[in-house]
Amino acid sequence: MPKTRSDKGKTQITDRDITVLTWIGEQYAVRLDSLQQLLGRNAVQETVVPGLVGEPGAHRVIKRWEQEGLVESRKFFYRKPHWVWLTGKGLSQMNLDFRPREPKVSMLNHYHDVNEVRLLFEAQFGAKAVWHCERAMRKEHQGDKVFHVPDGEIHYENAIYAVEIELTQKSTKRTAGIVRKLAANYDGIWYFVNDITRRAVEPVVTQVMGEDAANVKFYDISKIRRSNTT
Repeated sequence: MPKTRSDKGKTQITDRDITVLTWIGEQYAVRLDSLQQLLGRNAVQETVVPGLVGEPGAHRVIKRWEQEGLVESRKFFYRKPHWVWLTGKGLSQMNLDFRPREPKVSMLNHYHDVNEVRLLFEAQFGAKAVWHCERAMRKEHQGDKVFHVPDGEIHYENAIYAVEIELTQKSTKRTAGIVRKLAANYDGIWYFVNDITRRAVEPVVTQVMGEDAANVKFYDISKIRRSNTT
């Protein structure tokens, strides 16, 4: 009689699982449509839509992760996609030294915009560049009142760029303070803005940085969103 395998009935964790779960843990939480892209670009087999796993397939993956206690998921808004985030066990299994927490509803739109920027950045640059997440930077600079933690860092061609998603208008004084701090610590700043915030931030950048304002690039966040859904 064949010997029963010790792992019979247990979920097998794949390389894709590790890559995607680590990504989710770094980004706090991920919406289902972003997860479909993450799973699709790391798929072993060709997907029906290139680079995209269908919604039923993504839900099956989430269910498998939930059964292992690696993630939690929740539908926060009516007629909007589910969100997924790592549990304490999931963070530990992915070797991520972050505290587990359910995402705040007030932060979900911001998380999604940052995730969309990271997805596009990685699609364009691939292995040539590295994204350093806000969550890690907050831990590294804990207690540092001088350093301003951006929404992400891009390490590319021996330079480090700060990524700022600016969709809510701040006071001129606060914006100037942020720009000064970022300019002091980074080779450049990449701002992702809407029409209103660009009109508010761009003059401050020019005033604070002078000739070095050329190191600051502005991108339309609406184009980022469209490019990730086409």
